[in-house]
Amino acid sequence: MQRTEMENLVAGKISGLSGKVSIYAKNLVSQEEFGWNENEVVMSPASTIKLPILCAAYAEAKKGHVSLDQRITLLSKDRVGGNGILAELDEGLQPTLHDLMTLMIVISDNMATNLVMETVGTERIQAFLEEKKLDVIRAERKMLDPVGMSKGLVNCVTARALGLILEGLDNKTLLDPEDCEDAVSILLRQQYNTKMPSKVIDRWDLIFKKADIQIAHKTGDMPETEHDIGIVYMPKTKFVLAVLTEKVNNAEAIEFIGEITKEFVQYFKS
Repeated sequence: MQRTEMENLVAGKISGLSGKVSIYAKNLVSQEEFGWNENEVVMSPASTIKLPILCAAYAEAKKGHVSLDQRITLLSKDRVGGNGILAELDEGLQPTLHDLMTLMIVISDNMATNLVMETVGTERIQAFLEEKKLDVIRAERKMLDPVGMSKGLVNCVTARALGLILEGLDNKTLLDPEDCEDAVSILLRQQYNTKMPSKVIDRWDLIFKKADIQIAHKTGDMPETEHDIGIVYMPKTKFVLAVLTEKVNNAEAIEFIGEITKEFVQYFKS
């Protein structure tokens, strides 16, 4: 398929989805890029905001401000709704910061995320993003935080900025190489796989890790919002893809993200 055909194909799929769409894609071997509204600020990043929080935690640990091995006590006051398992467990459990970072990604645990943000500090998270010239991303507010919202605290992203984070993890330049590798290994263990992987990896191959395609990714969703961002590893190439959708029918957007992923897999494979 020629590039123009691919551009027209994706543009047609975008026009067929009612709502707002931002897409950024980059082949990490050929460096070929695609973008549709990729620099538009998305004010409802949902759980995709957990990716920059993850990276900031590694960076702050490297600086000695926190330790990935430090244990954090779960307290009833920290319980929060939405995704996750920690809020269902007994008070007093003491996971490490790294455990919380893992839960924040693989099952999108909101309580874990809030504890990571408290431990690292939102000012340090934002300083990390500014240092990496990713300050278009704002990670100021905890998950399900009406008090923070009333104070005007903002979480926002762009598809391109999230794509740059993923690229930096893959090429081991965003963080120390071992931290980049660890972050990707966590993203590869993502358990919410109804979007990007859905049309390119068989369900059982995904569960038993037998597929020749692997996707290191992070999802995000809310009413009328569906996102998925990740690195797609194929036998002969690899690419970054960030698909953000707002003001959409959730079921239609889930299908859309799967279709877009499939088209890029086919395009970059050829």
